[in-house]
Amino acid sequence: MNNRQFQDETVAQKMYQLFRRLYRTGEPVKALDVEIIRKNGTKGFNEISVSLIRDAEGKPIGFRGVSRDITERKQAEEIILRSEKRFKALYQESPIPTFTWQKKGDDFFLIDFNRAAILLTEGKTSKYMGKSAQEMYRKRPEIIDDMIRCFKEQSVISRELVSQDFAPERLLFVYYSNIPPDLIIVHTEDITERKRADDALKKNREELIKKNQELEESRKNVQLTLERLGTAYEELKTTQAKILQQEKMASIGQLAAGVAHEINNPMAFIASNLGTLDKYIRRLKDFIRTQSEAIKSLKATDAIEKLEKKRKELKLDYTIDDIDLLVKESLDGSERVQKIVQELNRFSRVDDAEYKDTNINECMESSINIVWNELQHKATLHKDYGNLPPTKCYPQKLNQVFINLLINAIQAIEKKGKIKIKTWEKDGSIWVTVSDTGCGIPRENQSKIFEPFFTTKEVGKGTGLGLSISYEIMQRHKGEISFESKEGKGTAFTIRMPIV
Repeated sequence: MNNRQFQDETVAQKMYQLFRRLYRTGEPVKALDVEIIRKNGTKGFNEISVSLIRDAEGKPIGFRGVSRDITERKQAEEIILRSEKRFKALYQESPIPTFTWQKKGDDFFLIDFNRAAILLTEGKTSKYMGKSAQEMYRKRPEIIDDMIRCFKEQSVISRELVSQDFAPERLLFVYYSNIPPDLIIVHTEDITERKRADDALKKNREELIKKNQELEESRKNVQLTLERLGTAYEELKTTQAKILQQEKMASIGQLAAGVAHEINNPMAFIASNLGTLDKYIRRLKDFIRTQSEAIKSLKATDAIEKLEKKRKELKLDYTIDDIDLLVKESLDGSERVQKIVQELNRFSRVDDAEYKDTNINECMESSINIVWNELQHKATLHKDYGNLPPTKCYPQKLNQVFINLLINAIQAIEKKGKIKIKTWEKDGSIWVTVSDTGCGIPRENQSKIFEPFFTTKEVGKGTGLGLSISYEIMQRHKGEISFESKEGKGTAFTIRMPIV
């Protein structure tokens, strides 16, 4: 008796039939699945095992039975059964060509395939049914190796192949082990069009990368060209500014030469007249003294008293003494003017490129004379000149550097301060320091002060070329210019120039 006999019967009928059969045949019922209805109305399954109990004479006197609940197992079996049915349906209806191989010994045999596989092989699949993989893929041992490794490792393996037997140019084989454990499922996909698209995409991407590289190279070349043009423009702008500055200096030099010439002529006869006046005054003083002594010797009391009275009214003694001082100061002033005229004449020869032995201290003195009128009102000047040997240089160019440094020092002082100039010789070089007690250079500007056109002065008060030109002049002398500055405390510029 099997379970189907009880499908349309009640549990009681099933049990009755079971006991009758057992009583009649004596054969025990080892496992019988019976559907039951519990007290709460839910359905379940029990597995029943029943055997006959006999007395000492062997007569049946009763039954011995065991019943256990197998509801969960039955539900699991039902799920598995439905899954198998669904898998078979999906297997057959899948658009992916699929083959099932069964392992026997060291080989695999084709036992099943779906409709898509028939289409892929153009109806030739049936002739391969039951054949071994060793026979079918003897020219493709890598496929056999994949299947063996997939089976051993329980892993998924994919391989791209060029078809030899089927219409597609390229196939993608995907193997994976499956339940039951003696089967290998192989998915085969026609990837010809995809590969063509991938190849075209790869080619397009390579061409795009090449184009991008060419564009990047072109962009770099354009950027480099623009940078060169920018550099050339800046150099041109700097050169043009320097030419304008040189023309300006030349114009100032010509003006200075003209002014010096115009001043020099009247100053020559002023100085000469002052010299003559000094001689005349000495004679008059000598005559007045002699005259006073002669009058006193005559002992003319009335005349002497009148002369003494008049002498006091006119403050003649003070006047005679003051005339000497006035003449002396006028002579000193004329010498000062002549010295300034001399320096203006030197300054007017700023384009004089004569390379000659020069005393740097004298150069500095010449520069001080040029800016003295502005310097004396803003600062107290301290000079500490060392004993310097003469050196070959372009003195007019150095004057330009010294004047720039002195003017910057003067302009850095707001009200009244100190400017110190120090020169000395050390390690085969001449050193010059110009320091001030001015406002100092802000830290953010210290890296820019030698750049052309950089200035912190108001518009019209600075071109931003003074220090830039000074830097180039020192380079021309194979020297260097540096500085130290503390904001609010002052700045010190140092020049080093090798002795030639």
